[in-house]
Amino acid sequence: MSTRLQFSQNFSHQMAILATIIGMAISLMTPVTYGIMAWRDFNEIAVRHTEDIARKVGRSAMDDPDLWYYNITKFIEFINATNYQHEIKSIKSYDKNLNLKFEHVLNEKVSLTYAFQTPVKYGNEIYGYIEIEQNIQPLLITITVLLFFFTFLGLSIGILLYRFPVNIVKLAEKDVQSHADQTKRQTDLEVARLDRLSLVGQMAAAIGHEIRNPLTTVKGYLQFLSQKTVFAPFASQFNLMLDELSRANSIIAEFLSLSHEKAINMTLCSLNQIIEAFQPLLESDALLHGMKLDIDLKSIPNLLLDEKEIKQLILNLTRNGFEAMQYGGCLSIRSYTLDNYVVLSIIDQGKGIDPNLITKLGTPFFTTKDTGTGLGLAVCYSIAHRHKAKIDFVTSKDGTTFSIFFPQIV
Repeated sequence: MSTRLQFSQNFSHQMAILATIIGMAISLMTPVTYGIMAWRDFNEIAVRHTEDIARKVGRSAMDDPDLWYYNITKFIEFINATNYQHEIKSIKSYDKNLNLKFEHVLNEKVSLTYAFQTPVKYGNEIYGYIEIEQNIQPLLITITVLLFFFTFLGLSIGILLYRFPVNIVKLAEKDVQSHADQTKRQTDLEVARLDRLSLVGQMAAAIGHEIRNPLTTVKGYLQFLSQKTVFAPFASQFNLMLDELSRANSIIAEFLSLSHEKAINMTLCSLNQIIEAFQPLLESDALLHGMKLDIDLKSIPNLLLDEKEIKQLILNLTRNGFEAMQYGGCLSIRSYTLDNYVVLSIIDQGKGIDPNLITKLGTPFFTTKDTGTGLGLAVCYSIAHRHKAKIDFVTSKDGTTFSIFFPQIV
């Protein structure tokens, strides 16, 4: 339970960081984008007005090229003609060498300005330069107001994004902990007086159902959020959280398979020797079913195994094979190495597995037998998992081969 609580705390912390980043991004991107676009429009208009004034002055400059910049009346007339004077602080004129010749202040109260300069020319002849100081205070005020507004909006969205999934996790975690505490007490009392695996399995199924539901809800929301483009930079964090949920789910599956936690005793031993020691019992089973047994063991390295669990795995798979065959069939057991694995294969000559049932193989309590519990193959998968091995199978109308791949010791 502490692992699940730690997971919830880690998730909450990660979502807090994510929500803060999203809120900051929203609060900054919108006013910055607006500011860039507004400045572009502002700059285009100011440059256009400056060029328009310079063009009009240029037409009269050719009459008196050396004194045009002292003609105050002309400058004021051109500015008034544009209906633009309230947005201008001052107008300056420079000669060809950029020496200041004339300055006229229109609005002394304007404090925030930006200067736009353009040449005064007629044809290809440059007579000097005009510089207009443009009032940018209204633009900066607008951007500042938007910045404060979208900061508030972005933080509000960030809080919502944080609280929504985190509250789901906390509610699910509270439900999991409540059910786990309650069912653990029930399990401790019941297991002490139950000696039949089927009864313990039914109890475990109820427990697993209650625990798996909230975890499925959490995983569903995580998968949903991970597909959002805005969360793409946090793909590794989402994958980590989904992996942790998958691990928790595998623990529940193991509990369902065996109906109780089971300590294992791993020792370095030979898989071939375990099979050979178990051979008399297997031959007895074959004789009882009217079958033949063929064992072919290649040279393989020793592995870290729990002998009792490996015997249980072999017994479950061989009995499934015997039950799948008709009288006189032959069951084969093989051991060999493949790449970095030691492989144990059990091959029957039955009719194969119904394709409609393949996806259900290994599911706890699923069985096609009248007297089966549905735990045999699930136990095999659980044993393989504890040995860090994997189970694979190939089936056809001529029979089925189950192969267990044990990783070699490095």
